Amino acid sequence: MIPTLNEADNIDPLLARLCELGLPPESFEIIFVDDSSSDGTPAKVRAWEKRANVRLIERRDKPDLTRSVLAGAAAARGEVIVVMDADLSHPPERLPALIAPLLNGSCDIAIGSRYVPGGGTEGGSLPRRWLSRLANGLARPLCDVNDATSGFFAFQRELAATIAEPAHGHEILLELLMAGQGKLRVVEVPVCFHNRTHGASKLSFRPQWTYLQRLMTLAGGTVSVGTAGRFAAVGLFGLAIDALLFQFLMSRGFGLALAHITSFFAAAVINYSLNSRRSFQNLAGDLRRDQLGRFLTVGIFALLLRGGVLALLIDGWHMPSFLAIFPAIAATAAINYLGAAFYVFPVTVNPPSPDVRWRVASVGIVAFAVLLRLIYLGTAELIPDEAYYWNYAQHMDLSFYDHPPMVAWLIWLGTAIFGNSEFGVRIGSFCCGLITMAYLYALARNLYDKSTAMRAVLLLAVLPFYFATGMVATADAPLVAAWAATLYYMERALLADRNWAWLGMGIAFGLGILSKYTLGLLGPAALLFVILDPASRRWLRRPHAYLAAALALLLFS
Repeated sequence: MIPTLNEADNIDPLLARLCELGLPPESFEIIFVDDSSSDGTPAKVRAWEKRANVRLIERRDKPDLTRSVLAGAAAARGEVIVVMDADLSHPPERLPALIAPLLNGSCDIAIGSRYVPGGGTEGGSLPRRWLSRLANGLARPLCDVNDATSGFFAFQRELAATIAEPAHGHEILLELLMAGQGKLRVVEVPVCFHNRTHGASKLSFRPQWTYLQRLMTLAGGTVSVGTAGRFAAVGLFGLAIDALLFQFLMSRGFGLALAHITSFFAAAVINYSLNSRRSFQNLAGDLRRDQLGRFLTVGIFALLLRGGVLALLIDGWHMPSFLAIFPAIAATAAINYLGAAFYVFPVTVNPPSPDVRWRVASVGIVAFAVLLRLIYLGTAELIPDEAYYWNYAQHMDLSFYDHPPMVAWLIWLGTAIFGNSEFGVRIGSFCCGLITMAYLYALARNLYDKSTAMRAVLLLAVLPFYFATGMVATADAPLVAAWAATLYYMERALLADRNWAWLGMGIAFGLGILSKYTLGLLGPAALLFVILDPASRRWLRRPHAYLAAALALLLFS
């Protein structure tokens, strides 16, 4: 099935290459679904109808790739449908490899993937390639494939009926994956995407915006131009109330914290009442207690962020409070809108699966926790332990009285770049927190699956000890990062049988001991596992483990 829109110059070479595959004529048909082309594309297709098993479907509705594919699926005679572009960006020669897993019954969807070993992209400008990667990266948290935005894929025809009626846009594959709710068997076949040589690209702002809107809807959010516009109008009214009440309370001698908390909740209650009746009126219905509770939860998150922004602007940047309140309000507007769209008034028609909701919640909460840490890094005063370690950094050495030198090195590097400030002291720990998240995600994904990995990172982000570890400048920050890295490389080496992982394990373990001697306890535990596990015992007869231990000792020494 080949959707077309002004692809006249590509029809002949595409069909010629398809016919050269030598497939039995009775085993397939080629369906073109044309969206009102104005360059003679339908005539080009009709010229082939007598020469090959080619059919043409002409749509007169608004051009839309998803609707075109569904129209073609409804007219198809076969049980397996292959979707590909007409511009020769998808190599027809890979078609047999793509359909083989479906024909032998091993999968429901086969994806021609650019982002697996053997796949790639040739030609095209660098901005376009990065834009494509960004679009795919936004979709990847929702599904378990590497190329969720591929336009070259095959699927069982019956799956077309699972796509929700409002579906539209260019990402029909993503619609299929989300409709399957994680129950589909999917394989990815490496393909090399080629830039078109004839015709004009259909890439423009409109399809990109449509994609973002549809992606948010599939993720469970009530996000549209209409809701955003109404939310902004209500927000401007709330901003006026917030700012005026804040200025009034400050002029009456109230403290900064009390003034901004009072004005925030006064404006928030009014905003909630108006948004439930205006911005999200189709979803709110009567005001319910559960919606009010969710609204208050979002409000607490927004208030935490707003307090940090105010403290940063007033105490750090010495901005007058009557001016600082406006960027503080603006900074929390996105939190309020996304919280309302995804949590307070989520999609109720064709909602995503609980697993997708958990994934979206994990991404949102982790991103918020990271942003909150970053804002508060430079606002809170150093605790005694941090001041103690800062003093280490003023007298650099290879070791200190009661701790290895890593925390001092991180503080020295941070203050060398950002100056002797709270932010400079803590930025190293912040980066260690990000490293911990990355290794924990990779470890949990390898041991379990993507959903478990995302929830593991969610727990890491919100548990008080680990939240503080990624913010406060202590030896625990690099220790936890090194511990997570060591466990990841250990899993890759012992369970996945990756020789290169021993190098990573040696480096991570050595850096961990330089952070805190506690990591040394992992050494005997790892040795005991290798001795007791029959599959891992073979490494005792190989040099890899001994070289990793030697590398760790070399770094420590």
